[in-house]
Amino acid sequence: MILKTLKVCLLTILILTISSCAHNNVLSNPAKVKNTFVKMDVMISLVRSVDGLDQKLNAGSVASGAGVLYRGQVHILTANHVCDYSDVVNPAIRLGYEPKIKISAIDVSGERHILEVVKQNAEADICLLKGKEKKLSIPVLHLSSSPPEKNKKYFNFAAPAGVFNPGVVPLFEGKYAGVFYGAYALYTIPVYPGSSGSPIVNSSGELVGMVHSVHRNFHHVSFSATHEQLKIFLTDVVSDSNNNPKLHLL
Repeated sequence: MILKTLKVCLLTILILTISSCAHNNVLSNPAKVKNTFVKMDVMISLVRSVDGLDQKLNAGSVASGAGVLYRGQVHILTANHVCDYSDVVNPAIRLGYEPKIKISAIDVSGERHILEVVKQNAEADICLLKGKEKKLSIPVLHLSSSPPEKNKKYFNFAAPAGVFNPGVVPLFEGKYAGVFYGAYALYTIPVYPGSSGSPIVNSSGELVGMVHSVHRNFHHVSFSATHEQLKIFLTDVVSDSNNNPKLHLL
């Protein structure tokens, strides 16, 4: 009887272990995460007048982003280099051009949202935007309470090379390798220009990272803002009744 009970216990543990491993390898609700995704579109227009004639230069880029909550309202999280074009605009201004930058995002339903920058961290390459003409109403991701674990699988919705259609968002996956040079989270998720700003989530669909760059010689070595950088970025410092500062996740 004791032996039979022991076998049942061991079988139960084995089943639970297999179930746990399987859960860590599968995104539990991909449709929910996909609905938080947006494709970022940036249009830069440079105009100057020479001898009474207008000269125009237009450029554009695509990237990725996702909905998050900040101060109780829906915002878009993306990479800071998607928001900052000073390296293009400042030289153009010195040449007499008047720059205009329009940042927008297209959600999975196909609706376009005009955005304005709220908050930036150039060092961690993180940018937060809000609706310029109206409040955003897309679904949001919530930041995981715990950081990613080494050698576990994580998931990424992105629009590499601008590959995106309403309702159709490519899904990628890879493993977390750790923090690279103390500054970047390293993943084995394949990325390509257009993936910048795309969310990295755990199997529960919680945000753990945000793609900002890739190794130039190997597209399966990708870099992200760390979980700690995202936590601080989406956090305010408040004080308790004893005037001790503490972090409060918004």
